[in-house]
Amino acid sequence: MRPTFPPAAVDTGHVYLVDDDPDFRAAVLDLLESAELSCSAFGRTEDLLTLDLDASPACLILDVQLPGVSGMEFQQQLAALDNQIPIIFITAFGDVETCARAMKRGASEFLTKPLSGDRLLMAVHEALAQDSSRTEHRQASRAAALALRTLTARELDVLLLVNDGLLNKQIAFELHITEATVKLHRGNLMRKLGVRSAASLGTLMRKLDPDALRDARQRLAP
Repeated sequence: MRPTFPPAAVDTGHVYLVDDDPDFRAAVLDLLESAELSCSAFGRTEDLLTLDLDASPACLILDVQLPGVSGMEFQQQLAALDNQIPIIFITAFGDVETCARAMKRGASEFLTKPLSGDRLLMAVHEALAQDSSRTEHRQASRAAALALRTLTARELDVLLLVNDGLLNKQIAFELHITEATVKLHRGNLMRKLGVRSAASLGTLMRKLDPDALRDARQRLAP
């Protein structure tokens, strides 16, 4: 299972391995550590439930057949939680139907034992790169949602109308306030959200989770 290419220390993130064979776990950990990858191993998928898999870029290496909750079942559980961490499935009993089902549900890769060290490391590097982008977007979305919570009800009103493309004069008409007051609220909300231009505000709004604005509105509802 030894790789033939040098370690890629530029990769960041963490690899979680779940396999019920302790010897196999040790071999894969040795491989990952030789490539200077941060990793940890478990014998059951249930052991992952207490971990924050969204804290940083990461990927899972899951055996398809595991005691308790199988790898495929755990993939479904993560999907139900809207957790899209990349999953590399491994199995000694692979078949086309199982592979197709796993890939259709979003698996990053499906490998059969005995594993090629090079192929596994390539799959891990690709999965971590994929999750790095996902994590960056998720963190930006969380930061934007937190900033949104600092707005007053009127500032949120203005923000929603700005996001709909209305001009200051139109917003003033909609909210029955003066245009000067709109400009004041707009300046305050942009300062709180850490943006300096309409373009930057639009970018921030696109980073928001679809539920963030709804939650903010409900929080400020009388």
